[in-house]
Amino acid sequence: MKTPRTQHRKHSSRPGCTALLCPALLSAAIGAAPAAAQEGELMLEEIIITAERRQASLQDTAISVSAFSGEDLARAGIETSEHLAGITPGLQIQRDVIGKVVIRGVGAENFTVAGDPGVAISADGVYLARSSVSIFDLFDLERVEVLRGPQGTLYGRNATGGAINFIANKPTDELQVAVSGDVGDFNKRRLEAALSGPLVEGRLLGRIAGLIHDRDGYTENIFPGVGRGLDELDNKDLRAGRLLLTWLPSDDLSIEFKADVYRDDSNPVPYKYTDDPLIFQGGIPFANPLAARERVVSQGYEFEVPGLDIRIDEAGRWDQDGVQATLNWQLPNGANFKSITASREADFEWLNDGDGLQAYLVNYFQVDTSEQFSQELQLSSSGAGPINWIVGLYYLTEDSDSFIGIPLPLGADLPLAVLINGESETEAVAVFGEIKYELTERLLLNLGLRFSQEEKQVFYVDDRSSLGGSAVTVDDDNDWDAATPKIGLEYFPREGLMFYGSVTQGFKSGGYNLLAVQPSYDEEEVTSFEVGMKGRFFDERMQLNTSLFYYDYSDMQVGKVQELSATIQNAAESTIYGAEVEMLALLSQQLQLSAGISLLQTEYDDFETQDPAPPGDIVNLEGNELPRAPAFTAALAATYTRPLAGGGTLELWGNWQYTGEQFFTPFNRPSVSQDAYDVINAKITYRSPSQRWALTLYGDNLGDEEYFTNALESGVPLPGIDPVVPQFFLGAPRMWGLRINYQI
Repeated sequence: MKTPRTQHRKHSSRPGCTALLCPALLSAAIGAAPAAAQEGELMLEEIIITAERRQASLQDTAISVSAFSGEDLARAGIETSEHLAGITPGLQIQRDVIGKVVIRGVGAENFTVAGDPGVAISADGVYLARSSVSIFDLFDLERVEVLRGPQGTLYGRNATGGAINFIANKPTDELQVAVSGDVGDFNKRRLEAALSGPLVEGRLLGRIAGLIHDRDGYTENIFPGVGRGLDELDNKDLRAGRLLLTWLPSDDLSIEFKADVYRDDSNPVPYKYTDDPLIFQGGIPFANPLAARERVVSQGYEFEVPGLDIRIDEAGRWDQDGVQATLNWQLPNGANFKSITASREADFEWLNDGDGLQAYLVNYFQVDTSEQFSQELQLSSSGAGPINWIVGLYYLTEDSDSFIGIPLPLGADLPLAVLINGESETEAVAVFGEIKYELTERLLLNLGLRFSQEEKQVFYVDDRSSLGGSAVTVDDDNDWDAATPKIGLEYFPREGLMFYGSVTQGFKSGGYNLLAVQPSYDEEEVTSFEVGMKGRFFDERMQLNTSLFYYDYSDMQVGKVQELSATIQNAAESTIYGAEVEMLALLSQQLQLSAGISLLQTEYDDFETQDPAPPGDIVNLEGNELPRAPAFTAALAATYTRPLAGGGTLELWGNWQYTGEQFFTPFNRPSVSQDAYDVINAKITYRSPSQRWALTLYGDNLGDEEYFTNALESGVPLPGIDPVVPQFFLGAPRMWGLRINYQI
């Protein structure tokens, strides 16, 4: 007798083409349409995901996960990974020197090459080691999955906060052509195209996709003689491409090959100083007449260190390349074997005017290069019977080089600078397994365990000799290991309804901080207690998923200031708890509603650090909120589709996104925070009777809401008003555009 978790499945495999081996079937299963009529009935489509390293229904997966199809992303105007935060409860992705990804308050503090992220980002099953490439444009995607909470068993490496998986569209066995062109405000020009089909009938399938995205910046830089194309900041200058091949030597075996290239030479996002005057620690006031002009700055980007014959090439560069091969083999006994072999390279270059003034007082350079190789082997059961399991091995090696320069010419072109040159090597090995056992027809037990071992070696020189200090060499290595278990229960009281509970643990490796001369810091751990419900109601016209969670966050890797040096130490404990709700409802054949809500409470239980603001006292931040963890976020969207007399359709879509107040540093200063704000987006789409082409008029941030996505504390105190002056990053302004899509 089938259990309730399989009875309601509506997809099936064609003869000789299993869901494992036929990419086209998975594309069909996730469904582009939000609803499907089966024998005249209105019901939600089933969504198939791979959050548990195998294909399963979203509603049968006992994890707090949000899944978005490619059409969902297009409808919501999600062009970059950063935009996912607006539609995903509990997720914050904020642009800084690099992207900062936080889920339920858990992220990372160390963004040098010897540190690791707290949220694991993967592309087609391959882990991306560098945070510097965590914000990127999305194109030709099948779906995105956002897993909330520590994923210590199946994902393991640096997934204390969660995991985000980006899955590209696969080659198809029929000819497909898709083209999308976009023009809009700020001279936006975005062209996306894909071509897919059989190269050898029934044996070799291919797909090629590309993206060009150009846009003027929406912040004007009026620095005299700025030149170098930096008169507009936060622009777009992007080229990307992807090639995929699927070889089907037999009905039981498929080999997928992917090569991708991504070239992002956009200008940096500017810092914005909003205080006037600006007063450096020397006490000299500088007028800031642009403080009230949000989209105007006057900042000098200097590419060299005066008198030291050191220069960088680009003001901004976020490049990455990769190749991978994935083998899927269905064994004679029904078990499945999978191998993922991948090599990736990331190049990052950043230049920033650290003082925000016309005078050349301080700049910041960072140039990183990283090469990684990974191999993952998985063996999983067939999915039949009362016991289902998956076991695997994982291996990763990464070699990185880094140069960090902080010139301090003090407006007189003096050869003064902090210079840091270094390299880092990482080797990570893990073995993992998870088993599900049907205790009864309605009750399942889920047990998982992962053993992880990581080793890092660093060599870097911190040279402050031009400032009267010395050059200090750090040559060190260390290793860390952890066992991260999971235990869970899944209960199906009826078809289409599941309750689950779990205790899981996540592990983030220790590392080194290249911004200071200090020993290595140790790993951190998050233990999560979570209960949830996933259900479909009203004849499968409404889907409601909820979760309640509590975290014990220990040995936190936090940034501390000691003797005016920014260090990373295991110096804090915290408690995190909250709730999330996601709802999708079909009110009629024409009207669909979706909503997501996140309630989050975070608190340091113990955290003593030196305040970087004068006089630099040691303070206890017990009771403070964690950075980038708003207590309340929400999103509401509605889609109304109206058939037209000529056979075409008109689709109206609107979206409201609310982000509650948040602090950007552990000190919880009101001046380094963002008040609650909301953003409204809308679209009108006409689809032709053949459904081959569509025309969309869209508007983002229709209220032209002015808000900051992130902020840093500068060393610029304002006596009598605030001990520091924040450097803000501005969110995008109101933008209009017109998009045309064509596909066959």
